[in-house]
Formats: sequence, structure tokens, C-alpha cells
Amino acid sequence: MSIKAVIFDIDGTFYPNWRMNIKTLPVVLKNLRLFTVFNSVRKELRKKPDMEVKDFYKIQAEMAAEKLGKPVKDVQKKIERDIYIEWTQSLKKVKPYNHVREVIEELHTRGYKTACLSDFPILDKLRYFNLHDLFENSAYTCEECGHLKPHPDAYKFVKDKVLVEPHEILYVGNSYPYDIVGAKKAGMYAAHISKKKINGEFVADFTFSDYKDFIDKFNKFIEGK
Repeated sequence: MSIKAVIFDIDGTFYPNWRMNIKTLPVVLKNLRLFTVFNSVRKELRKKPDMEVKDFYKIQAEMAAEKLGKPVKDVQKKIERDIYIEWTQSLKKVKPYNHVREVIEELHTRGYKTACLSDFPILDKLRYFNLHDLFENSAYTCEECGHLKPHPDAYKFVKDKVLVEPHEILYVGNSYPYDIVGAKKAGMYAAHISKKKINGEFVADFTFSDYKDFIDKFNKFIEGK
């Protein structure tokens, strides 16, 4: 395989979701109605692939405000403060998967480009996981392009950032419908961090559950084994 870049999702990919759920629960419970509506809005946005989004944050706030029955400006401020900032800061307490940093350093040593693509603002997440220096100029959010995964524009956006073709990219993520299906539809290869292989319409090129096994599986993948 002629892979030139490996792109990683962040949430649920650099750390297990169960750790996130435990550590961020107090923030979520304190703002349960807002988080519930926010998640609902996000699901709706993912189901509208043809919707033109010129100002993603404004549209997201407008949709949430309608559900909450509150002014758009107030809701936009609450999303910024309570979700983007406070929720993200609660990730300081989340321990990442073992061996993540070693894997990325190995990829760098071997000359592969690496990048991150998240549905949420990056902020200080990578610093919390001691990975910030490895993605100093290559950490991106889908919100910048106005579409969330698995919209094809999200993958085109990151492809254009790393300056390689889709068939030269391995995308690594934890969500089958968003990361794996989205990447495969975009013409990329995909690696699924999961405890079980999912045999859906689109199948990950390899599945791994521990980063200590990633390089071995990656080597077999690029060798066509």
C-alpha cells in the first residue's frame, strides 16, 4: 500500500469513551438539558449532507435555541462556555490509551505525515494527552469546513490539509458509522480501534484494540498481508 499519511480521530480514539464518560459526567449532569439538545442537533446536522453551512456555529446555535426556547446568542455562549470549554477541560482527568505517543513517534520516524481530525474544537485536548507537540500544525476540526463526519467534505478538508490523495491516507477512528464508513466512502483506507471487527457494508482495513498492536497490524496492512 502506498500510504503517505495517517490521520487520527481524537475522542474515543486516543482514549476509551468509558473513561471520558466517567470523568465528564459531573459537567454533563450540571448541564443535562443543554447536552441533550446539543447531541440531538448534531445528529440532525449529520443527517443533512446537502445542507450548505456557511457559519456552522451560528446554525448549530440556532437549531439548539429553537429546541430550548431561548435566544440564539445566549445559547451560543452556553455552548461555548459549558460544552466547548468546561467539558473539554474535564478531559484533563482522562488517561489516554497506552502506547499512543510511541505509535505516532514511530510513524514520524518512518516518514509518514500525521494529522488529527475531530468533530469538536481541539483546544487543549492534545496537550492534556501529551500529544500536542506531535500535531503542532496538523490538528483540525470538521467545524472549520462546516460539515461533521461522515460528510465527504470533512474528509476532503483534511485531505487538502495534508496534501496527499485519498488512496494515500489511512484514517484511524473508533466510530464505525462516522470514522470508518466516512473514510472509506471518501476513498481512504481505515483502521478501526475496537474490540471486535464489524462486517458492515464497509469494512475497516484492519481492526485493533490496543496501540501496542497497531504497528504490527499497520506493517502487515502496508505489506498487503
